Amino acid sequence: MGVLPLVLIFSIKYDHDTLISITALTIIVILSSYRYGIKIEDTEFIHIIIYICIITIYSKNITHIENYVHLIFFVSFFLFSFSFIGINQGGLSSTLDAKVSLNDVEYIRAYNNGLFRIPQIATYFFGYIGLVYLQIFFLKRKKRFVGLSIISIFLSLSTGSRTLVVSFLLSFLLYHTKLTIRKLLIVTIFIILTITLIIKIDFFLEQTKGTFIFQYFSFIYSIKNNFINISRIQIWSSWLLEVKEFSLLDWMTGRAFHLSHDVNQERLNYKIWFHNDYLSIFYSYGIFILLFYILFYIKIYFKFKRLIKENIVLFIFFVSIPFCAFFNGFYYYLTPILLYLLFYLIKIVSDYRRSIT
Repeated sequence: MGVLPLVLIFSIKYDHDTLISITALTIIVILSSYRYGIKIEDTEFIHIIIYICIITIYSKNITHIENYVHLIFFVSFFLFSFSFIGINQGGLSSTLDAKVSLNDVEYIRAYNNGLFRIPQIATYFFGYIGLVYLQIFFLKRKKRFVGLSIISIFLSLSTGSRTLVVSFLLSFLLYHTKLTIRKLLIVTIFIILTITLIIKIDFFLEQTKGTFIFQYFSFIYSIKNNFINISRIQIWSSWLLEVKEFSLLDWMTGRAFHLSHDVNQERLNYKIWFHNDYLSIFYSYGIFILLFYILFYIKIYFKFKRLIKENIVLFIFFVSIPFCAFFNGFYYYLTPILLYLLFYLIKIVSDYRRSIT
């Protein structure tokens, strides 16, 4: 929190859009505080400010980004290693042994996060570090980076949070939309495997019962047999009911972030935010802040468009972020580290391109 003023000063120096968006967000937060009061949860708007500022600073200083990937990996590994002996911050309990009907398999979960605040942070850290290591392997052809990538991806899976898996798969498929014969073969194999998985889903549920892998298959089962029971559908349905009651002023400035916890407590008996950046920002701060949030991400794309389109690892990294933002949230989970990994990946791909030309 103490470095926030410095981050603001440097980012505003580089970009007028940053000044406009942060000023607008601050005014809306003050207005919402007057209309609905303020609680500790409402300080999450600081995450949006940091998101905007970090994008501005990194994109303007891409050549000066240093390599801290190993440090992030080993610190993350240390924090997560406590889960190996059953220590998980927040005490998220496993429900793998719960006796439930097949209609309720969506709620059988096992999470691991060690000393990370929540599993999603560990998921994102290890998943995106894994992509960076994979790209370093493609550039340097040193086998140790394959090992580090595999370890990182495995640890990401073992957290039990499914968002990144779905986001990576969707990004991978999107990359192959311009079909060559080779890409057509890859997509065909993926479709065949998906159909097989759907048909044999009961078998996979039985084989993975009692493991953290179970919840990845239970998600597919719920999509196939009980779509309405998927947790995100219930949360987003609650959002839709709320937005139907919005006034014109609410559309412009939103309502207080803490109210999202209150309405979900009332409707779902669970005090939780909407787990979707776009829905949550619109609900909390209105349409204009949502547009600013999207704008800054679009600016990254157009600045590094050629690199993103031509490199599959960078493409998956970049495109999976808006998918993560949609299915679970992005800016809320230690954004500076995640954006650092993105821009470092852009840097090494860009440096390599320059070196061969």
